[in-house]
Amino acid sequence: MLELFIVVAIILVLMAIELPNLWRARMAASQAAAEVSLKEIQAAEATYAATYGQGFSTSLAQLGPPPPHAPASSEAAGLLNSLLAKGQQGAYDFVYIPGQMVQGKAQTYTVKAVPSQPCVSAYAYYNLNSNGVTTQGTLVSSLQPETPADILARILGGSSDSQLFNCGMSP
Repeated sequence: MLELFIVVAIILVLMAIELPNLWRARMAASQAAAEVSLKEIQAAEATYAATYGQGFSTSLAQLGPPPPHAPASSEAAGLLNSLLAKGQQGAYDFVYIPGQMVQGKAQTYTVKAVPSQPCVSAYAYYNLNSNGVTTQGTLVSSLQPETPADILARILGGSSDSQLFNCGMSP
């Protein structure tokens, strides 16, 4: 019986050592997937602009798949999968912001990638602009946790902080 308790104790110690590494690896994978999704959006925007001659799209939905049995069009170009076209993929939410309109054509765009569960699913947020520049911000530690709505409001408000989120962890 004592041997069983020793084996269980050893297993628990090993789990305590490895679980944080597993958690970090999972977050890194989520963040890498978000970067890939941003590259997909960038490629879809370039294809959309070249194909339809209307500048960039005005929403992610315009880059998404057309209805069943319908051809691709400027309203549903079929360049992104349906999840990403709805603004959600993996552990991230994607917010599309069309830029300046000239003669009805979007000249620029910005895409913000925000963790669906800040501090749980990922530690980074990303900004992609129509020039192909991607910037990354990280989470910060504080005693006052913020809600995802607070974080999104700060991002949409144009915050350029490289440390934007507040995880509610002690410093």
